[in-house]
Amino acid sequence: ANLHHRLAFNSSWLVVNAAFSFAFTGLQSFHLVSGFFFLLALLYFVGGVDDLVKGKLTWHGMFKILAIPLSFYLFSAVISSPAYDMPAALLIWVLAILWLEGVEDQSKWEDFAPVIFLFSVFALTVKLSALPLLLFPIWILFYQARQREWKKVAAFGALAFVVLIPWMTRSVILSGYLVFPVSELDLFSFDWKFPSEQVSEIRDGIVGFARQPGKDWREAVSMTFSEWFPLWYGDLTLNQKIIFLLALFSPLLLALGKLISSALLSPRLVWVFLTLYAGVFYWFLTAPDIRFGYGFLVGADILIISFFLLIFFQRLNRIQPQVNWLVFSGLVLYLAFMLASSIDASTLSERIVQPLEYARSRALPCDISNGAVFCRVEGGQCNYETFPCIPSPRPNVEMRGATFRDGFRPSGSNPDLNAPSAP
Repeated sequence: ANLHHRLAFNSSWLVVNAAFSFAFTGLQSFHLVSGFFFLLALLYFVGGVDDLVKGKLTWHGMFKILAIPLSFYLFSAVISSPAYDMPAALLIWVLAILWLEGVEDQSKWEDFAPVIFLFSVFALTVKLSALPLLLFPIWILFYQARQREWKKVAAFGALAFVVLIPWMTRSVILSGYLVFPVSELDLFSFDWKFPSEQVSEIRDGIVGFARQPGKDWREAVSMTFSEWFPLWYGDLTLNQKIIFLLALFSPLLLALGKLISSALLSPRLVWVFLTLYAGVFYWFLTAPDIRFGYGFLVGADILIISFFLLIFFQRLNRIQPQVNWLVFSGLVLYLAFMLASSIDASTLSERIVQPLEYARSRALPCDISNGAVFCRVEGGQCNYETFPCIPSPRPNVEMRGATFRDGFRPSGSNPDLNAPSAP
């Protein structure tokens, strides 16, 4: 974090991508994890189409069907990217579907509960904005406690411990905090701990950038709601405005749906909506960049639309089989169109056997207080080869030992220790 605060952000998903990049083959770094995860999610969503063709009408099935075109629409351009937004969003949708399916088919609930619990906790390690998903484990623990199934409560607690402790340990090593940049969880006083007075500035920078990308974050953070919201909303595209407004007013649509078919809305079904809506509010209050919120925003939209689609399909009666096949055909045509439009013939010969490699780095050695790292050349990027690489020199940062393995700290944080020489 002292070398560059972005290196201490939640990056566990990048570690997974690196571990399965197969760079050890000496060929190149392959971008496989996100695409493989997208494929698994897509195969899971296709189950909804299979149910529809067979005449099985369920809320979770409708959710799966809508998730297919929307996942391609939102994420087709980043399927090979190691970024966190897509896997976080797909995890949110998968969890909502599992919850719906477990409630609609009670015979599956006991099998689904541990999976929902595990995925909800794991999603937090992928992206911090997935925090509201912890409402799922809270319900599960509360339910088990009411049943006095204390062994299950202990087992679920141990499961969360196994997932979170390595993640938080890594954060302590990188930044000195259990969760960075959350300075409120300040339990340690290591010499490498990032200065606490700067953590709030980093959080404000995230909020300011999300409100007004490309502008001074200090000005954006200081704006009142009536000042920044019209500017933020005005920068949205028409599609993004529809996504946001539909999610915002989804409680009214849910209330209307309850009047139409109250039998479909048990308390446990409403809980999945409350979880997604809590995610919308959490996103809006913390970092309202639209792409950060696709998981909860579009998840809430799909939940409401699939609810009304289910009611519609249930009332089709004799023409239902024909409509089912029409939906199936439409999805096939849409996916074929997306595939055809995504192929860039001009570069196909360069990547038909293996994907394009990362661009070459544009970075040169630069100084810190008692050593040297790499700094990007103006207009360039660090990319893949140079490490550690930062945007500009850090004269107020020093190495803690003779090698990079020992880490970095603010200069002069340990005056009793002789400064090590540069490697």
